[in-house]
Amino acid sequence: MPPMRAPMPPMRWRPHALAALLLVALVAGCGGQGSGEAAQPSDDGAGEQLTVQPRASYDLAATGEAERFITGVVAPGNKSLVGGTVDMEFAFLGTEQASGTPQPGPTAQGRFLAVPRNAPERPLEQPTAVPPAEAVGVYETEVAFDQPGFWQVTVTAETADAGTMRGTGAFHVAEQHLVPQVGDQAPDVTNLTMSDLGQVPKAAIDSRAGEAGGAAGAGEAGEAGEAGEAGEAGESDPAIPDPHLHRTTISAALERQQPFVVLFATPVWCKSRFCGPITEAMADLAQQYDDRAAFIHVEVWRDYESRELNDAYDAWVNKADEGREPWLFAVGSDGVVEQRWDNVPDLDAVESWLQQLPAS
Repeated sequence: MPPMRAPMPPMRWRPHALAALLLVALVAGCGGQGSGEAAQPSDDGAGEQLTVQPRASYDLAATGEAERFITGVVAPGNKSLVGGTVDMEFAFLGTEQASGTPQPGPTAQGRFLAVPRNAPERPLEQPTAVPPAEAVGVYETEVAFDQPGFWQVTVTAETADAGTMRGTGAFHVAEQHLVPQVGDQAPDVTNLTMSDLGQVPKAAIDSRAGEAGGAAGAGEAGEAGEAGEAGEAGESDPAIPDPHLHRTTISAALERQQPFVVLFATPVWCKSRFCGPITEAMADLAQQYDDRAAFIHVEVWRDYESRELNDAYDAWVNKADEGREPWLFAVGSDGVVEQRWDNVPDLDAVESWLQQLPAS
């Protein structure tokens, strides 16, 4: 079975409402691998005051090599902790459940990373609790795990307004990665493009198609688009948002030996609510750097109502039914994955990668 998501009607992204939903998604866990219960915030100043949600990380494995780790952190009053850096202490809890005696592990410092288009108005040197309408994000670091099973992370923040605050959250580490990682060959698949209009529902190409112009909703087929050569497609239907993200296929980019950025996200049905802002931010990057790389958005659902996945998503992300979205990958001209970001991508790092590519 594919990962389940609570049905919700198509929506436009309203900044304040979206920010509140993003915070709720962090508290609830962003659809990642299973974990134990996180500490709940308290306002009495005793014990743990932060809610720590490491389930923001989707694909952690005990490879012994440093990999990206992100966690959401929520302050008392359901405020978002943003800015600055936090200290992270990791501990192994056991292989069976997240309630064993903690065995101290690595330590790290996490830096704040905002959800695209939800950054604080100004840089914050210290972690600061703010209403989610002002800013939402995660804390990011790199850490190596040497044992599969259950782990915990204790986050300590020297906050600007409330002094030292801390919280602990548990998470699971698998024996091996389920999603393509850095150094892996990119799976050669043919994703849907504008040239598939008329053969598949518009929402299978982009779930926002039901919003753009009101031309089609989930499960409604559109008129055929005007296809170009070698699987390329023209911008032929105003119902498809950001058609420049649906011009080419992963397979075609690999055949051309062209670097590409591929985003797996379902902007309308995304449980974490991060997919909409991330898709829009990627569309902006594509406008700036389309002379250096191909940009591809792969919608998760071919048919959301019947729970039918698009084949390209299934091949890349849905390994062992543990795949989640959003996922963003940067692939080099040799077809090897050079960078990957789960849930909340570092768009500065994406842009830096793009800037190193030669313009064509």
